[in-house]
Amino acid sequence: QRLEIEQRQGLFIDYASGHKTTLADLLIRYLREESPRHKSFEVEGYKINALLEDAGLPRLDMAEIVAAQPNLHPKVADLKIRTPNGTRTGQASDTSKFIRKPFAEVVPDDFTDYIDERCQVVAPATVDREIDLFSAVCHLAIDTWRIHVHKSPMDGVRRPRYYNARDRRLKPGEEAELLRAAR
Repeated sequence: QRLEIEQRQGLFIDYASGHKTTLADLLIRYLREESPRHKSFEVEGYKINALLEDAGLPRLDMAEIVAAQPNLHPKVADLKIRTPNGTRTGQASDTSKFIRKPFAEVVPDDFTDYIDERCQVVAPATVDREIDLFSAVCHLAIDTWRIHVHKSPMDGVRRPRYYNARDRRLKPGEEAELLRAAR
């Protein structure tokens, strides 16, 4: 009776969709619906396809996604999608299999294991950008697609620390060019 009253008053939150939908399903939906609207569609597509492949799922055809999307970013509309050649440039990640879990069951420890493994293979800045993608998908799923979970799986995820500061000194002759350009 309490649930029926909450439904009538609009207070009932259905958590079933969070248990039925996997994180991989959300990544696929993000790549099909949201990513083509971004300037960085091609990069996001490669990252998501690599995650899907690592989890044992089929890759998505990016040219097909672009053809099906009516509202493309102008840069994506002019983009010539490269045909996949079957070779992978990056290393596979065993810990990315957590994307097959239901969205409601994904916890920050899944991301922590992923971060720890990936930081052994690629630069921490690369891993941070991959976490940005996961964060965007999780927030979109919760806020826009209304896939309710008790708590966002990104709450409490600690990102890898890195310092990208550069220390560059002028080469011979550059000082004169710099002063001439400053005038």
